[in-house]
Amino acid sequence: MRTIYAEPGGIKNAAATVNELRVEITGAKKKLESLRGDLPSYWDGADAKIFLQKLDDCITKITRYEKDAENYKEFLSKVADGFDAIEDAYGKSINVPTGG
Repeated sequence: MRTIYAEPGGIKNAAATVNELRVEITGAKKKLESLRGDLPSYWDGADAKIFLQKLDDCITKITRYEKDAENYKEFLSKVADGFDAIEDAYGKSINVPTGG
């Protein structure tokens, strides 16, 4: 059996990293959405329709990744908060080292 040690600071750092990635994903999505909005004004025809459909599919997937990253960040933040609460409630009373 493997033991995993976790401390709230490390989990909070992981949540911040995930949030940074989410921000990058959001930026990339906004650029694609802007391209999607502009493209029809200077490109028309069957090829344009195919490309726009693929772009729409891509934006849909990126939106899912963005939401997943937000959910994962929230999860990690709640886990860290839970560790903090447990540490605050029981750490001193049972003389548990607090990682510091």
